[in-house]
Amino acid sequence: MPRVHTLLSPIQRHIGSYGLLTLSIVLMMVARPFMISHGGDEVLTDILFLAIFLAGIYAVRKHQFNYRLSMLLATFALAGRLHARIDGSEMLPVLANATAMLFFMHILYNVGSFVWSERHRVSRDVIFAAVSAYLLIGLSWTYVYEFLEMSTPMSFRGPEPILHNDDFQYYSFVTLATVGYGDIVPVTRPARALSVLEALTGQLYLAILISRLVGAHVAQFRREDKPKP
Repeated sequence: MPRVHTLLSPIQRHIGSYGLLTLSIVLMMVARPFMISHGGDEVLTDILFLAIFLAGIYAVRKHQFNYRLSMLLATFALAGRLHARIDGSEMLPVLANATAMLFFMHILYNVGSFVWSERHRVSRDVIFAAVSAYLLIGLSWTYVYEFLEMSTPMSFRGPEPILHNDDFQYYSFVTLATVGYGDIVPVTRPARALSVLEALTGQLYLAILISRLVGAHVAQFRREDKPKP
């Protein structure tokens, strides 16, 4: 993917691969709701998702298998999104969302593995990877809730009769951060169980992984501060 590498390399040199992934996710989360509320074209939404897909692929480019698998999942997800607008089939959005969820989970696994493997140092890449992993958790749960609503309608109750992907993304991150505004609430038992599980995931992530990074940073500081014999 030489063109992607050429396009992303200047940015990557300043913030790193995981910083690029973090930036693309935050940009999508901030810009997408404003575009939709002002009648923005869905094509712009696809461009934002394309940026996340490219950043995710770029982040795992060093591992050939992970690189090829992420390329395959991203291609199917984007193709499904585009074809669903033309065909109008009810199954295509489901398949597109399924591949998108698998893509985010695949990237999450790789990013989380990188953070967990860095036991003795805390660098810019490690910090950005930890942040992007947290954001990827929220994105992955977004599709879990959306699939539950597709299979069991009225699993969630919100301000509007029909909830969309943006609504589930909002609910996912509110649940992950254990804010709980209460404007969207789980109604069925499976919805409640999944919501509790995501809330626990968010708390355990902060308690275990972030504390691990703090411990690694303290150990790194002591090693660098230790006088040489």
